Amino acid sequence: MLCKLGMVKRKISLDCDGVISDVNGFLRDCFYDYFKREMPDDFIDAYYSNKIEKCTERDNFDHEKIKQFLEKYPSMLFKALPELKVVNGAKDGIERLTKKGIGCVVNSYRPSECQGIKQNIGEITRDWFKKNELYLPVNLFESEDEKCSGICNSGFETHVDDNPGLLRNLKSSNNNLALIFYNPECNLKINEKIITVKSWAELTEFILNFKN
Repeated sequence: MLCKLGMVKRKISLDCDGVISDVNGFLRDCFYDYFKREMPDDFIDAYYSNKIEKCTERDNFDHEKIKQFLEKYPSMLFKALPELKVVNGAKDGIERLTKKGIGCVVNSYRPSECQGIKQNIGEITRDWFKKNELYLPVNLFESEDEKCSGICNSGFETHVDDNPGLLRNLKSSNNNLALIFYNPECNLKINEKIITVKSWAELTEFILNFKN
């Protein structure tokens, strides 16, 4: 079910994980605890792009261990959701955009089941936003396809995400939607028509000055 905003000048869509909640920082910590090595800077992009083998071969990681880690990671993340940190600069950026009449709406993939176990993920997620004093409409979707459809059909000017595959799908589904790749981890650029930003300061400035 999609949340609606009141009267705003413009309306943008924000992913939650990796854009507002610091899931990528948590992943980096989990990776280090598991392997006793720093996570490669492009590991997240390799994960989303299904290129993990190429990334890990280069850095001499054991593929079987990587597979085991990725199988365990979802349950580790679900347990940690209530305590995740806010991405650096996100709270100030959202406040600044809101004051300028830009309505920010969270659209996030949040399955209600993790590895066969039912999770009250909607309540956990909304409680996290309240705990961190981020009072935004939050839409949660059971699949990435549902998320894409919800974003495309809701009149958003812009969507911000850290998942390059989802951004590519949005670009092919809706050419009128401005897309921003939030990617502080490395210098990957996924498409000349998809803007890449590396911080909330850069993201905020871009949105404030954007003209469609």
